[in-house]
Amino acid sequence: MMTSARRAYAGSLSMRARVASIPLALALLLSFSVPADAAKPPPCGEAQLGQYWIDPDSGILFRCTWREGFGYGWRASHPLPPAQEDAWTFGDSQMSVKGSSVLSDETFGHSSIVYSRAANFDDTPIDKPVGWLSARTILNYFNGSAWVTCRDSGWVWNTDIASSWSVGLQSASPWCGDAWYYTDALGWVWNGSVWRGGGITTPTQFWSDGGGGAAAPIQAPPPADAPRLTIPNPLPPAP
Repeated sequence: MMTSARRAYAGSLSMRARVASIPLALALLLSFSVPADAAKPPPCGEAQLGQYWIDPDSGILFRCTWREGFGYGWRASHPLPPAQEDAWTFGDSQMSVKGSSVLSDETFGHSSIVYSRAANFDDTPIDKPVGWLSARTILNYFNGSAWVTCRDSGWVWNTDIASSWSVGLQSASPWCGDAWYYTDALGWVWNGSVWRGGGITTPTQFWSDGGGGAAAPIQAPPPADAPRLTIPNPLPPAP
């Protein structure tokens, strides 16, 4: 079992500071088992140990391996991309707001990023005063019967004049064990009287400890109608 080294981070994504610390496009280092949408793989056992198989649907190359505690299983020989969603969450004749929700197994991390932009969905960054940008990221996992909250960063606010802000959590192992995860990212910009913005949800992703460089055999994906929790307090307090 890997020793966890967990930490929170929050900061501006303006060009002048800390951009490199935010996992917008993380290179994933751990191998994954057969994805949920892959074609049915051939047998993987002692006789097939070390053999390769290419999934005809995804084009991903898999290798038959054995891992103590998990047994034989097909595992990807190259990593899968992070789960990330980017979208406009608000726009009118005065201002616009964009958001990003990122889920990555390299640091078992998840992050929420809010961007202040010009009116009418113009992508020009607009700086806001201290306390006018707020972000919150919620990591959810499937416990076998329903989606439940694993970790909630709580609300953070920009401590510098900035056009973007983020909050995230990182760990050396999956926060709630080997499971399917997704991230709810909430991002809001204050316009002087009300908050503007909204939430974005990532696609689901299977995380495993990956001790020794090999992931646990992937679990069956949750059903599409698995119940999800309503996000508590979806708006931050007024600045």
